[in-house]
Amino acid sequence: MGRGKVLLKKIENRINRQVTFCKRKTGLLKKACELSVLCDAEVALIIFSNSGKVSEYSSTSIGKTFQKYKEANAHRMERVETHKNSDIQYWQHEARKLRQETESLGNTIRQLMGESLTSLSIWDLQQLEKLLEKSLACVRSKKDERLSDEIANLKRRDLFLQSQNQILMNAIERSEESTSRVELDSLAQGVVKNLLDINSGESQQYSSGNNLVIETALQLG
Repeated sequence: MGRGKVLLKKIENRINRQVTFCKRKTGLLKKACELSVLCDAEVALIIFSNSGKVSEYSSTSIGKTFQKYKEANAHRMERVETHKNSDIQYWQHEARKLRQETESLGNTIRQLMGESLTSLSIWDLQQLEKLLEKSLACVRSKKDERLSDEIANLKRRDLFLQSQNQILMNAIERSEESTSRVELDSLAQGVVKNLLDINSGESQQYSSGNNLVIETALQLG
């Protein structure tokens, strides 16, 4: 059977801890040597025990490898700092551009409201006037379109109400001859139901007019 998984935590027993340290240190030094030979790598290893005793291994020289590490680390930190400064400069540039755009939009809004016009030339004022006229034309076009739709809706409602009113008038005339009161009430209720169905599909602004028509229909019934 294979050896069970070792739980990585401090070994409390001092003797066992010392034995494990010696075994693991020997294996680590051996692995460092093998890595250096097999891969032609420059390897430096420094180990301090809890008592302060130092053990080291170097494929060349500890001092030389350490100096090489300091230089490489300095270059790495320099690249990181350069990259960081580059990011800072980029975001500062973006912030300045956004501030300029915000100020420009604010000035445009104030000019459209008729403010901050003293710095504008005659040509700028003419261009602003053309822009306002174009915007006003668009607003008027949309308003006329909405008004046309509302007028068409009112005309359709008027035609429908006229037809319903004619139906009620004909029913009243027939009631004077042969139609019973119950049949007339039933017909009036049907007309009122149609009016209510129309009301539910229309906008709220016509509700008062619809109620007046319904009351008239009920009175005629």
